[in-house]
Amino acid sequence: MMRKVRNLSYEIRTSDGTKVMENRTIKNLETGSDGYLRTEIEISGLLMNQEYSFQITLWTNHGDVYYYTSSFKIWQLIQNSMRNCE
Repeated sequence: MMRKVRNLSYEIRTSDGTKVMENRTIKNLETGSDGYLRTEIEISGLLMNQEYSFQITLWTNHGDVYYYTSSFKIWQLIQNSMRNCE
């Protein structure tokens, strides 16, 4: 049976894990013409030269699915986003 994503949540922490910078749940996911789920998020208050950890949780009809990244810098996210818009 195929998993259906009901919503997602994400959390951004400082790289040492001591401070939560952002923690949100998104329920308005859209399915694009290619079948991929899409949403836009606005993240504020992050510093360009600071490393962060990022966790995404997909809430599905068959349980939760987790994705973690150990560290990233905000400029890496901006570069990847710009690359995807070209």
